[in-house]
Amino acid sequence: MADGVRGQWPDFSIKAGSNSVTSNVGSTATVTVSMTPLNGFIGTVNATAVESPSEGLVCTLSPSSLSLGAAQNSTLSCTGATGTYNVTVTGSSASLSHSLSVIVRFQDFTISTDRGSSISTQGSESSFKVIVTGIGAFSGNVTLACGSQLPAGVSCSFSPSSAPLPFKSTLTVATSSSTPSGYYPITIKGAANSTLRSTTSYLHVVPPDIFQYSLTFKGMNATITGNLSVNSTSGTLIGPASLNIVNGTDGTLKYSKNFGVNLSIDTSGRAVFIGEIPMSPNWLAVSCTINVYGASSRCTFSRTPDLNQDGIVSIIDVATVAIAFGGTPTSPNWNAATDLNDDGVVDVQDVATVALYFGASLSS
Repeated sequence: MADGVRGQWPDFSIKAGSNSVTSNVGSTATVTVSMTPLNGFIGTVNATAVESPSEGLVCTLSPSSLSLGAAQNSTLSCTGATGTYNVTVTGSSASLSHSLSVIVRFQDFTISTDRGSSISTQGSESSFKVIVTGIGAFSGNVTLACGSQLPAGVSCSFSPSSAPLPFKSTLTVATSSSTPSGYYPITIKGAANSTLRSTTSYLHVVPPDIFQYSLTFKGMNATITGNLSVNSTSGTLIGPASLNIVNGTDGTLKYSKNFGVNLSIDTSGRAVFIGEIPMSPNWLAVSCTINVYGASSRCTFSRTPDLNQDGIVSIIDVATVAIAFGGTPTSPNWNAATDLNDDGVVDVQDVATVALYFGASLSS
């Protein structure tokens, strides 16, 4: 029995200030337990607490021994993992024993992001969606912040930075032009009183791709320029580019085009594009491989690898080179368009060029 009069002989009662308590993981849940003497009881009552389930929760009583002549209090203090537990508190003195139950609940929250990493060009911003979710009916506000170990020239902000659960926040990470290139961890922290949780995403800071190449092929001089940067939202390489072709002998302008680039970046940080040049008898192209992670980029000037001129280097182009493979100008399978580097034979170099730019869209 939890409380009440137990006859006319000396006895004591036990009562909890609350039959249940809820706290956050990382905090201590406390309940006051009162022991009251009845009918002239004088003596020592020893208090114990038994947790169920026994794993995940630790409870203590302080003091655990009470000398009753007047009512005394003991504090039940519990720490534990997320979950709901039953704690049986028992007071014993000689043959007398009384118990009560307290329900103890611990709640928690988690932090996650919509992506594990993002690419950002020096001097630009990148954003992450931060998802904060409660566990075990968690209530209250969680405040977000970035860890202190941000790279030089990097700042972060959250919108909102604090809200009741559940909620989503946009983390904006801004870099400066002086931020060193590199792959950096960004620690995202959440705090609700003494409950602290965190997750880590990564920011790959890269330099802008500003380039200019001068190339020569079959008496033609090509100049290709670009000023490209990473769009961190779409994960693509974007920006303006220009291509000019002049006759190498007399300097006559044969072709000129300004165009916008919007390129997918593969897992190795490579993006490719082809500026196609409609000329007779075979179309030409300036083909570029851009390495956004800082490795060397390169452009080449050759016949176009888009052999059927449908705007993309596809399996049809691969098959066309394969049919002409090994051919020379005197061979029955000779196809001058497939001799991309104009060395007089359709060989592995031509196959490699088509393979390198397979799937690439063309600007013309």
